[in-house]
Amino acid sequence: MSLPREVVGFQVDYCQQVEIEDGGSIDDRELIEMSDRVESLSEEFGDSHQAFNQNYFADLSFLISGLMFGINGAVQKKFTVVRDLVTRKDRSELDRTLNELPDRGGPQNSDSVLRWTATH
Repeated sequence: MSLPREVVGFQVDYCQQVEIEDGGSIDDRELIEMSDRVESLSEEFGDSHQAFNQNYFADLSFLISGLMFGINGAVQKKFTVVRDLVTRKDRSELDRTLNELPDRGGPQNSDSVLRWTATH
């Protein structure tokens, strides 16, 4: 069986339901451009780029989350936040997590991020 490219290549916009807290907007084209830029910058770092691809799936947000909360913690937080938002419209875990970030005045977990960037 063979299907036309427009059928197998169809993709629903990832950001169709995404809302940004400050009221701004972002679309899939912008996400792809940012992802391509991160990939391009990362390639310049050789072995570190390979570690980024293998350990963090070339996902900058997963790298930062993994360094902040540990890989298992980052995955668990993601599942918990999505579950709570989708099933109960409950933002408490999301808000608690956001408040842990250094730029929101939370604990200075950024040390692990800085150590990773210094050694990779």
